[in-house]
Amino acid sequence: MISAGGSDPAPFKVRLTPEGARHPITALGNASQSTEAAWDAMPPIAGMNAVRPRPGATVLLDNPFSVVDGKNAPILSIWEYGRGRVLALSTDGSWSWAFTSHATGSPSRVYERFWNNAVRWLVRDPELTSMSVSADAPTIEPGKPVGVSAVARSSDFQPVPGAQVTIELISADDGSVAAHQTVAANADGTAHVEFPSVPAGPYKIVGRATQGEKVLGEMTDAVAVRAAGPELADARVNAALLEEIATTTHGAFFDSTSFSLSDVPFKEPPLVEVGRSRDQPTWDRWYWLVLMVMIMGSEWALRRRFGYI
Repeated sequence: MISAGGSDPAPFKVRLTPEGARHPITALGNASQSTEAAWDAMPPIAGMNAVRPRPGATVLLDNPFSVVDGKNAPILSIWEYGRGRVLALSTDGSWSWAFTSHATGSPSRVYERFWNNAVRWLVRDPELTSMSVSADAPTIEPGKPVGVSAVARSSDFQPVPGAQVTIELISADDGSVAAHQTVAANADGTAHVEFPSVPAGPYKIVGRATQGEKVLGEMTDAVAVRAAGPELADARVNAALLEEIATTTHGAFFDSTSFSLSDVPFKEPPLVEVGRSRDQPTWDRWYWLVLMVMIMGSEWALRRRFGYI
C-alpha cells in the first residue's frame, strides 16, 4: 500500500474497470478484437503517481498491484462538473502503449485511438454523449407519425432504467413547441415516442433525460415533415400518363405486356451529306499583319515617349 501523493516506480499493466469497459474513452475494440482484449495486449507502463480520486469521479483504469487508501490506485479518472469535463492520467508512461504492435507482432493504432477518444469526450463530441436522440427517419410524409428513439445513460455510460426522457418537436420556422412527450426509459435505458401527426415543415428534436433532480444529458436532432412528390410517392409505371405524353409529343406508345422489344420499330437517324468543304485560315490576311505591327509600334512609341526605354 502506498499513500496519496507518493509514487510507485514498479512497472505494471493497467486494468480496465467495469466503468471503463462501458466508457467510450477506453473503447479500443474493433471488428477483430474486443476492448478487453485490446487492453490486455497493452505493454506494461513504468511507474505511476499515487492519487486519490475525488468523490464523484469515475475510474476507468487502475493499477491492480497498488492500493491507495484501501482501493486500487486509479490510473485514468474522469469527472464532470456542470458543462465542464476533466480527465486525469496519473502516469507519464502511457507512451509505452504506442509499442503494442511491437509486442503483438501485428500493426496496431490503439494508442492513437485512445487519445482520439479522450479528446472527443473532453470536447463533447455529439457521438460520445451520455444522452442520444435520433429520428427514425430524416423525412416523414405529412399525416404519418414522427418516431423518435432515445438512449439515457449515466456519466459512466451505464444505462439508466426508469430515467425520465422528454422529447420535444420544435418548429424551425418560429421556434414554437409543436409537440412533446415524456416517457420512462426501459431497462436498457432506451425510450421511443411517436407523435401522431404534425404540420408540414422542418423541426428540431430536443431530447432531455433526467433522474430525479439530476439532468443526465441533452441532445438534438432534426426531422423534416414534407411530401416526397408523386414521383417518389408512387414509383409504379403509369401507363395512362405515358400514353398521354406520347400522344402530346407526337410519339408512339407501346405496352410492354403485349409488345416485345423486337416489335418496336426503330427509325434510322437522318443522314446529312456534305458535298464539299474549304479551309479558310483566319490569320491568312494582310490587314491582320498590318494591325499587329501598328499595335506593337504604338506600344513601343509610348514607352519611349514616357521614358520607359
